[in-house]
Amino acid sequence: TPVVEADVRPGGKSYVLMRGPDGEEQPCHGVYLEVVPGRRLVFTDAFTEAWLPSSKPFFVCVVTFDDEAGKTRYTAVARHW
Repeated sequence: TPVVEADVRPGGKSYVLMRGPDGEEQPCHGVYLEVVPGRRLVFTDAFTEAWLPSSKPFFVCVVTFDDEAGKTRYTAVARHW
């Protein structure tokens, strides 16, 4: 992942460029829907910056961080169309 841009706030844009082992590139533009510091992130590629609809929406991701006996449980759920 050579490029990561993240404006982590509700309505903030994100951009991630993933690069595979053979040089193939997968750009992913999106928007943060919910941000609860230290607890929860929800983001989607259904919108691009400024809430513009994406031409090919793929998923919504919900990431949670929960305290578990002094450690952190990380849970990520991807909901695909």
